[in-house]
Amino acid sequence: MRKVIVLVTFCVFAKANLLEIKCDLNKAESCQTTEDERARESDKMVTEQIKQLFKNYNRKLRPHYIGKPVMVLVDATIISFSNLDAIDMMYTIDMFFRQRWWDHRLAHNLSEPITIAIGTSHPSNIIWTPDTVFMNSVTSALHHVIVENHKVDIYPNGTVFWGTRITVSPSCTLDLKAYPMDVQICGFEIVSYTYDSRHLKYDWYWKPGIEIKEENMLEFKLTDHKTIGEERYFVAGNYTVLEGRFRFKRLMGFAITQVYLPSTAIVTVSWVSLWIKRTVIPARVSLCITTVLTISTIWGNVNAQLPRVSYVKAIDVYLMTSFICIILTLLEYTIVLNIPDIMKKVRNNPLFRKRKMAKDTSNKIQLLPRAVNNEESLKETEKKKEQKIQQENIDICNRIEFLSRFFFPLAYTVFNIFYWSIYLKEDLKTLE
Repeated sequence: MRKVIVLVTFCVFAKANLLEIKCDLNKAESCQTTEDERARESDKMVTEQIKQLFKNYNRKLRPHYIGKPVMVLVDATIISFSNLDAIDMMYTIDMFFRQRWWDHRLAHNLSEPITIAIGTSHPSNIIWTPDTVFMNSVTSALHHVIVENHKVDIYPNGTVFWGTRITVSPSCTLDLKAYPMDVQICGFEIVSYTYDSRHLKYDWYWKPGIEIKEENMLEFKLTDHKTIGEERYFVAGNYTVLEGRFRFKRLMGFAITQVYLPSTAIVTVSWVSLWIKRTVIPARVSLCITTVLTISTIWGNVNAQLPRVSYVKAIDVYLMTSFICIILTLLEYTIVLNIPDIMKKVRNNPLFRKRKMAKDTSNKIQLLPRAVNNEESLKETEKKKEQKIQQENIDICNRIEFLSRFFFPLAYTVFNIFYWSIYLKEDLKTLE
């Protein structure tokens, strides 16, 4: 009897659980059906809303065409700078560019913004958009992988957000007078191509309006940036122009290791010839000529990478001075080798001979009692005179060599002090 009661109780509970599970399944199916219906109704409502928005919408006319001008708020996120090219006088910016404006014709009753999928089209094919252009751009491109990189949001109050990714290469006139310690001020300018300030104005969405993700390039480092908004007069009228300015400081690591240190080393090597004996002519001459050719090669390679400007650059001053120091070392040795001939011409100079004869006459008068009718004494005197002249020539050569060993390094050191103290002040250049 007890077993029968237990079995009946188990069956009752099992049936109750099965009924509950069945009920839950029915509720789930009912809930899923309700969600699907709501989604379909929502999509239908959004579709109808969009149809109503664009039913009588004219994308060729700006909002409030006869009324106040459209205010377009702009900001940008710069992903990277690249290719600050001294030859082509341009640089490249990769950025996310965003614009916001109010179009009352696009106001809707939805509780959230409408995000339009552009696909392979362009926003201007769907709605009115500002015809913003980069005024100083040499080349530019929109990104279209995998689809056109555009994002368009239409808010309930009619505010339109348009974000896109672009790569633009503005022109930048580089001032290379202080190269490679130069500071370059570059920028970009945006303006409406069609609408003057009567119809369209620009302003930065926030200050300064530009966010920069990567500041370093291969040769330059971004040290400062600022934004400007102003009205300018053109032939077609007054236009609002937004400008972004960037201050780039050239990194000197390459120039120091590839130009300055080798040039200084070559000049120093040329001074080694001042300690080589004067009688070893091939060694001294070949050393000087080799250093001249080497510094000329470095100079040529540097200028091959730069535009043919009409002014002297800082690096030209340094290499020119180094070149002159080596030439002076070679000229010093040339002078030393020709000292006998030079001094012979000096001694044959009428003025010098007149003074020398006056001095010799006084000496002869003092030595006259001993020197009369003494040919051997005269020969000995002439021999001593020649030896004296040779010794004077040697003394002059030694004096020139001694002074050159100290004067050349001292002059080059003083030049370096003035050179670096003057050109490093270029870092004070500002964005103004």
